[in-house]
Amino acid sequence: EIIKQKTAELVFAHKQLAEKELLFRTLVNSNPDIITLMDTNFKHLFVSDSVFQSTGQQPDFFIGKTHLDLGYPIQYVQQLKDWVNEA
Repeated sequence: EIIKQKTAELVFAHKQLAEKELLFRTLVNSNPDIITLMDTNFKHLFVSDSVFQSTGQQPDFFIGKTHLDLGYPIQYVQQLKDWVNEA
């Protein structure tokens, strides 16, 4: 009985998480601004669909890469790190 209950709880939690992820993606991807999420090493974890309008690249192109990996000047990368560390 406990296994059935825990399974039902996990299924419910998974459904809620999927709904919230869909809502998040819908809100973010309907925004014309480029929205990114990076890890503590400044690697892109998420990039909104609007990046294609500015770069011609699909969001997946950026995933797992830093700005340095993408060819941005070291000065820009350092400014970004300084700005984030000040926040």
